[in-house]
Amino acid sequence: MARRRVRRRKKPQKQLNRQTLVSMAAVTFVVLALLLVVSVKGLELKEKNAAYEEAKVQLEQQIAEEKERETEIDKYRDYVNSDEYMEKIAKERLGMVNDNEIIFYSGSGN
Repeated sequence: MARRRVRRRKKPQKQLNRQTLVSMAAVTFVVLALLLVVSVKGLELKEKNAAYEEAKVQLEQQIAEEKERETEIDKYRDYVNSDEYMEKIAKERLGMVNDNEIIFYSGSGN
């Protein structure tokens, strides 16, 4: 029996190469698309982070101002509860005087 020679077709190999190239192009496109999406989202996150950092600085400044205000309010509360303040109010609003004080009125009525 005679053997037949089997010829290989080169056309299917070209098809295989085209399929490989198309597949590689598709994978490259997907990878580049993912890279683009990740880059854009990364920039958005950086912008948000910068805005949050700015807000954080402002809030820290407000906290410092409120602590300062709290200190002033505590000092004022201590002053209002002092005898000095009560004596001042009694003299100004009620016209009271200490036992050893003399009140002089001017002739103009002031």
